[in-house]
Amino acid sequence: MTDLQDVNAKIAALETKDPSDTIRMTVKELLLLLRAYRCEVARADALAAVIKKAILHDQGGGE
Repeated sequence: MTDLQDVNAKIAALETKDPSDTIRMTVKELLLLLRAYRCEVARADALAAVIKKAILHDQGGGE
C-alpha cells in the first residue's frame, strides 16, 4: 500500500469512527495526516470535518 493509499484508508476509517475515538487521537497523529494531505485539499477538508465533528461531540454538541 502506498503512503497516499494508507492515509486515504486512515481518513476513511476516521469518517466511520465514533467521534469519541477520534478525539482521543494524538495531535501528532492528526498532524501527520494533515501533512500527508497538504496538496489534497478535498481530503484535508474531509479530515477537518471529522476533527470538527469529534470536537463538537466532545463538547456535548454532537450531531
